[in-house]
Amino acid sequence: MSENLLPPRLEAFIESVSTASSLDDIFSALSRRITELGFEYFSYWMTWSPDPTSQRVCITNYDAEWSRYYAQNGYAADDLLGRLGATCTTPFLWE
Repeated sequence: MSENLLPPRLEAFIESVSTASSLDDIFSALSRRITELGFEYFSYWMTWSPDPTSQRVCITNYDAEWSRYYAQNGYAADDLLGRLGATCTTPFLWE
């Protein structure tokens, strides 16, 4: 007999991300879950290599104009939260 140890909503979230076929699908899954948890904004950074020239992906619901400004000015290189996120395997909150 298989015992399910995950709460149903978490299991549904994992399933929706696992079966996502695009970044838009992942964005939708993250947005739904973040809203269910009572939060307004999120950023999810994906990096696959410590090589600074490798492609990085950021999925966020922050304002598009701010996100462009942030990227164009290279703020990620000095972002302490980004550094924490790069070394942390679990979600974290900040104010």
